[in-house]
Amino acid sequence: MNWYKICQQYRPAPIVITSYNQAGELGISFNGGPTYTYYNVSPYWEERIRKLLRYRNYKEVNKVLKNFSDKEKQRNMTNNLS
Repeated sequence: MNWYKICQQYRPAPIVITSYNQAGELGISFNGGPTYTYYNVSPYWEERIRKLLRYRNYKEVNKVLKNFSDKEKQRNMTNNLS
């Protein structure tokens, strides 16, 4: 393994889930900064975000989180699950 791949392994992730509770509150930290809370996040989306983070697909996680910050798109996301 070369030095570049070794350095990538120890670099902190740019997006991290800090908390999730049964009320649907998802805590996210960007680049080790302050924690932002997203409300009314279903367990499906929490698990989906965790899976995307596991595969280091930060671009797709950012798209999902952007939809949660936009109230109209969030309503559409919850309606599509029903």
